[in-house]
Amino acid sequence: MTGYDFPVAWSTRSVAVRGATITAQAAGEPTADPAVVLLGGSRRASHWWPDAFCAELVDAGVRVVRFDPRDTGEPATALSGGHASPDADRADDALAAADAFGAAHVVVLGVSSGGVVAQRLAAQHPDRVVGLVLMSTTVAGDVDGSALTSLPSVVVHGSADSTCPLAHGEALAEAIDAPLIVLTDVGHAPPPPRTWPSLVPAILGVVRDARDGEGL
Repeated sequence: MTGYDFPVAWSTRSVAVRGATITAQAAGEPTADPAVVLLGGSRRASHWWPDAFCAELVDAGVRVVRFDPRDTGEPATALSGGHASPDADRADDALAAADAFGAAHVVVLGVSSGGVVAQRLAAQHPDRVVGLVLMSTTVAGDVDGSALTSLPSVVVHGSADSTCPLAHGEALAEAIDAPLIVLTDVGHAPPPPRTWPSLVPAILGVVRDARDGEGL
């Protein structure tokens, strides 16, 4: 961990997106490209992501964007913007949050169902999504994994995940041809600080590879 002993300096904005208003935050150098967009599981608000974890990324020169999806967190003006699927809402919300802070390219860190949404975003917006960090999640059944193999990616999974067992992470890593990091004795939960010394460098590696690959 770094020597951070103060809260991350978040910039907070209300973002209008397809019939709703969500709350988004960004921290870090505004010109850092790509930004890392944090996309949690269903009903996970922005504060699900610990400031200390975000500070690790900010301290390494990464811009971090997190937001409250319209199904949780800060109140939104509407719970649905016309999509039948909440996952489609979250995908739109994630890109709108990135747009609000001028992030042209993003590495999406998706956890649980947020990891499935991240895969769909990458497949649908290859001009915007330049890397993936997929945690405690599974293969998106409606996405051709081979279409994601050229993206810098890493799959992270807890060995004690009973909600989404490790076999899902193994299958996902194989489908998108990405390295797999297994977090020992971690379940379907935010990665504890003891895992950050291996997790944070892996995230930074994806960001670095995305910069190199896209010439950012």
